Amino acid sequence: MSNKSQNCPQGHGAMKLAVTTKEVSFRGLELICPIEQYVCEECGLEVATSKQAGAMQRTIADIYRTEKGLLTGQEIKNRRKDLDMTQQNLADDMSVGI
Repeated sequence: MSNKSQNCPQGHGAMKLAVTTKEVSFRGLELICPIEQYVCEECGLEVATSKQAGAMQRTIADIYRTEKGLLTGQEIKNRRKDLDMTQQNLADDMSVGI
């Protein structure tokens, strides 16, 4: 989890960093995703930084891939490294761009 603090835009002071669970609709599937974000304990407002939003997008994509029986980004990276391939080597072998 991040250590940066965030204040509630409603003026309630410091927000608490928490991992919450959200139901997200993605490509026709309803996915349950853990989301790291700041939550105001007074008004319940939830705020995510741009870094947290990026992590949320990667998490959603990986959960979707798992649901569809596809490899996650980390699994692809691990297999590529097991084969001692760079990203460029893999892209070239697949005739795609990096």
